[in-house]
Amino acid sequence: MEDAREYLEMTRAKMKKVRRMEESLAEHVTKAETVTGVKIAEKVQTSNKATIDATLAAIEEEKKRLEEAQKELEDMLVRAREMIDLIRDDETAWQILWERYILGETWSAIARKMNYGRATVMRLASAGVDAINEKLRHCETS
Repeated sequence: MEDAREYLEMTRAKMKKVRRMEESLAEHVTKAETVTGVKIAEKVQTSNKATIDATLAAIEEEKKRLEEAQKELEDMLVRAREMIDLIRDDETAWQILWERYILGETWSAIARKMNYGRATVMRLASAGVDAINEKLRHCETS
C-alpha cells in the first residue's frame, strides 16, 4: 500500500527541485546573454561561435532535463490532488494539505494564513494524512 505522507513529501521535494532547476536555467540563460551579448534565441556569427555554441548546447540540455522534471512533477501533482481530495469533507485538513503539498507553502505561512499556531497546523495535517491513509486502505480492501 502507498503511504500518503511519503508520497506527498516526495511530491513536495520534486516541486522544490523543479523550482531550483527553473531558477538555475534562468540564471544560466542570463549569464550566457550577458557574457556573449547575444540573446539566446538569436543566431550567432562571431569568432566566439564555438564557445557560444557549447553554451547554447548546455542550456538546451538543461532545458530538456527541466521539461522532463516538470512532466514528472505534473504527474505527481495529479496523484497528490487525488489523495488530498479524499478528505474534501474535512475542509480545514484539506486546505492545509492543499496549501502545503499542491501550492508548496511552508507550515509557518499556512499557520499565519489560517490564524492557527504552527503546531496546530502540523497536527491537523498529520490527522488529515492519517485519514487519507485510512481511506486508501479502505479502498484496497473493498
